[in-house]
Amino acid sequence: MAFEMTNVPPPTTPRVSLTFSGLMILKPGTAARTCEIGVQKFERDHLFQVMLILNRPNRPPVGAAVFTGPLVTPFTIRRAVNPPAAPDFKVYEVTRFDRTVPVPATTPPPFDHRWALNLALKHPRVDINEDTKPVITLNTGVLYTPSLTSSSFSPRFERNGTPDDRLNQFAPSLAVSIEPEGRIIFEGVDSGLPLHLELPRAEDPPDMTYTLAFVNEPPSFALPPHDEFAFYYRMIQVDGSEIREGDRFRLRFGPQVRLDEIPCMPTTKNP
Repeated sequence: MAFEMTNVPPPTTPRVSLTFSGLMILKPGTAARTCEIGVQKFERDHLFQVMLILNRPNRPPVGAAVFTGPLVTPFTIRRAVNPPAAPDFKVYEVTRFDRTVPVPATTPPPFDHRWALNLALKHPRVDINEDTKPVITLNTGVLYTPSLTSSSFSPRFERNGTPDDRLNQFAPSLAVSIEPEGRIIFEGVDSGLPLHLELPRAEDPPDMTYTLAFVNEPPSFALPPHDEFAFYYRMIQVDGSEIREGDRFRLRFGPQVRLDEIPCMPTTKNP
């Protein structure tokens, strides 16, 4: 099953946005028009957090922690309607997508979701393994790429015995736009207690916007650069088996200053 697509550009400043950065895989859900998000929880130097960013015009953003710790129970993000609405998650795709053509830095988002590194293009029949579960299930919104790495980083995939795959640019993070009139519920269990967050909040002013940020990155910039893509091999399998060392790819960059957009990046698996 593949993601359902739309060629209608989603708004990049809706009332409610979701953002994703760090080690996680976004894949089509078992139910139609849903997205499942597997979060890497096997590295001690990566910390999974869900942060709520509150934005009001002419004021600095305010952040609040919603969840911190490994994902050990399933979470769901759905529309706040009663009775529950059918899932309507989609991905944004342009008519002509060409990774080999650089996108000027002045080009505004949204960008095609296919700028994210798609694990299925490197390993057909790949899927997350059982150790990566449970997952976050997303039932609504439109997935897109909010920004791109600079082409000067010269990203490329390497594997012994095969030519280098030069990527030019890719998505260092991903975002989901919720319809302007939409309200969502983020729910699950945290330390045995119910977690329930509804956005927009009834008590907030109408000009407030919200970003629910899902982050799974090192807690400090002081860590030395490392191949984040290698960590994904602890999350995935092909036909139920671990991918052999000789079949694995390495993500490499040219000389560059370390930035927050590399090397931590989310990936997709589509189909």
